[in-house]
Amino acid sequence: MNVDITELFPPELGLTRKETMLLDLLMRREMVSDQAFYMVCYQREPPTYTRMLNVTVTRLRHKLRPHGIAIKSRHGVGCFIPRADKTKLRELCARIREET
Repeated sequence: MNVDITELFPPELGLTRKETMLLDLLMRREMVSDQAFYMVCYQREPPTYTRMLNVTVTRLRHKLRPHGIAIKSRHGVGCFIPRADKTKLRELCARIREET
């Protein structure tokens, strides 16, 4: 089954394609490493040093923070969304979809 990645979250959140892919990954996993991010978003191993994940996470945090949703980082491991915030995001998406 092919899913249009842009339909995973309401357009009102203003997410880019890479932000949507990362947010989907964060919602499905406990922790997302650089390697997992690169394999999903770019279908390749991450370069030796890159800030792509950090940049994408920073932009995503900026868009989710007004809704009380946090993305946490664990140095050397990756990033994650706490369970309570995953619930908030699901409720936010449902509320937005009901209103449209």
